[in-house]
Amino acid sequence: MEQRALRSVFHITAWYALFGGLWIAVSDRILETLVSDPHRITVLQTYKGWAFVAASAMLIAFLAGRELRERE
Repeated sequence: MEQRALRSVFHITAWYALFGGLWIAVSDRILETLVSDPHRITVLQTYKGWAFVAASAMLIAFLAGRELRERE
């Protein structure tokens, strides 16, 4: 794989890891602050997980799209 492609893969992976780590840390703290019922927290964490999947998919699409535009 060419050097530029490897660098792009690294950047996309690093942004995803940073985004994922921040999402977990921040969203868990917010949820714990706002909700005290353990059952409700469990339900909301499921929704939070789906929101993470959607948000991370958009982030990856943005980063990959930006990389493809730069290559053109």
